[in-house]
Parts: sequence; structure tokens; C-alpha cells
Amino acid sequence: MSKELTPLEALERIKNIPILSTPESTQKIFYDKHKKELDLIESALKNYQDLTEYVDTLQGDRDYWYNTAIKNENKLKALEIIKEHRLDIDWFLQFVRQDIDYKYYVYCVEQGDNKFAKRFLLTEEEYNLLKEILL
Repeated sequence: MSKELTPLEALERIKNIPILSTPESTQKIFYDKHKKELDLIESALKNYQDLTEYVDTLQGDRDYWYNTAIKNENKLKALEIIKEHRLDIDWFLQFVRQDIDYKYYVYCVEQGDNKFAKRFLLTEEEYNLLKEILL
């Protein structure tokens, strides 16, 4: 499997190609004559490579901060759900630690004889969000 050349590797290959099968000394004269242009190209390619690496780093940082913001937003949503339903966390954790699915959770809440249990009834989205955050 061939690896794609970087621009700098391609330039090095071009520098090492014999010119029309001429003697090495003639090739050296040609490259000495065009050294300024070759150095300019090489410098531009190095700057391009550095810029590309920098952009990749920025992309990684952006992804990290975006994911962190999403996690924090989800934590705030979870807190609001807990406050809204006045959810008993210990009671709720019994379900999620046992990996009980949402339908069974609803069944347990509806069948419970606790008159306050109805306030604990969450939507499936809320249940899954809390399950993700609390575990």
C-alpha cells in the first residue's frame, strides 16, 4: 500500500531526478542556478505544512471544547430534571445500576403504592439522559 507523499517529500524527489540523463555535474549546475526558486518553494511548502498541522490542532481543540460544552449542557439538563421531579436519586439509581430498561421502570413507578412515586415518572429521553449522566 503506497503512502501519499507530502509536498516536501515530492519536492525532494524532484530535486533528485536526473535531468535528461545528464552528468551529475550538469544537474548540480542546474540546481545551483535555480536554488533560489527551489528554496522559495521549499519554504512555502514548510509553511503550508506547519499551517496544516496548526489547523488540525485547532480542529482537535474545537472538538474537545464542543464536546465539553455538550456534556456540561447535559449535566445542567439532568439537574433540572432532578429538581423538577424532586427525584429521589438513591431510588432512581437502583434502576439504572441494574440496567433496567425504560418500560420496566414505568411499570414499577405505575404499580408502586407510594403516592409520591408518580412525580418520579420520567419521559424516556429524561430517563436515558439521567442514566448516562449518573453512571
